[in-house]
Parts: sequence; C-alpha cells; structure tokens
Amino acid sequence: MVRINLIPKEERVKRVKKRVPTRRKVAIPAGIDVYAGIGFVIITFIIAIVGHARLTRKITDLNNKIAAAKEELKKLKKEVQLVNNLTKEREKLMVLVDMVKELNKERALRFYFLQEMLRILPEYVWLTSLTEKDREVSLSGITFSNLIVADFMERMMKSPYFQDVELIELKKTEIEGHEVTNFTITAKLVFPGIRKEEHDGKT
Repeated sequence: MVRINLIPKEERVKRVKKRVPTRRKVAIPAGIDVYAGIGFVIITFIIAIVGHARLTRKITDLNNKIAAAKEELKKLKKEVQLVNNLTKEREKLMVLVDMVKELNKERALRFYFLQEMLRILPEYVWLTSLTEKDREVSLSGITFSNLIVADFMERMMKSPYFQDVELIELKKTEIEGHEVTNFTITAKLVFPGIRKEEHDGKT
C-alpha cells in the first residue's frame, strides 16, 4: 500500500526541526581564565613564601646552634689552656722542689762526710788536699808508712759514706830529713742506704 504524505514540505521541515533536541551552551563569563591564572600564581607564591620562611627559620636555628657550639668550644679551649698552664707551672715547681731537696741532701751529705772523715782518719795521717766534685772525692796526704795508708783505706771501705775506694798514688819522700809517705786516694761519696746503682746513675 502506498502512503502519500499530504503535509506540505515547509510544515514537514518545521516538524523535523522540532523533533531534533538541541544542546544548551553554558555561558562562561569573560576573563575568568585570567582570574584563575592569577589565583594559581598567588597560591604558588604564598606556598613559596611559607616554605622559604620555614627553611629560613631552620637555617637560623642551625646557625644559632653552631654559634653556641663554637662558644662552648672556646670556653673548653680556655679551660684546657688553663689546665695546661697550671700543669706546666706545677712541673716547674716540682723541678725547683727537687733541686732544693737535692741541694739540701748534698749539704747534709757534705756535713756528714766531714764528720765521717774526722771519725775514720787514723792517727799520724795529715791531709794536704781534699776535693769533691759530683760526689767524686779525692784525698791527698802524708803519713809515716804504707800500713797506715792501708788502714785508712780499710776504714773508708767500711764506712757507709764511701764506695769504690782506690789508691791512686803512693810514694816515699822526705820532709825536713824525715822519710814520709805521700798518698792519693779517690772514692765515691754516698748517703748511707743509697744503692750503688742509684749512685752511679747520678754521677
């Protein structure tokens, strides 16, 4: 069966247009893109400022800690220097104390040495020379016989103030027509109780 559309052509076009739905367009205000860009820049700038402020604060805190550490180090250096100076002064004083002790000991030793010489000197022995240097004693004298010299040396060996007693010279001579014996004896002068090894180390 053949259908014939009797609607005029103009009317058909209108009806077709009415059937096709049209899309609605949303109107965007002019310039909103510019505002959005500016807002993004502002937000970014604010974030950058906040981040920079935090970083600056951390750097400042770190610098303060470094400065405090340096100041503490300076104080420690001063204290260490003070300790070193006091230690040096103490060492100097100890050296002086040791020197005074040694001097007093030497004086006491010489005093007892002279007392000991008077005690052990045999009769008929006359000393013509007596020297002492660095605890090395040299005795020269005259007597009437070699036996008296031997007795003198034996007394020195038994004395606690002498070590390494040696006869250096022994010879006969005359004084005013009398025959006498000249002698020279050396020995090491020590304190009683001081070991020979210690004495040798000091001389």
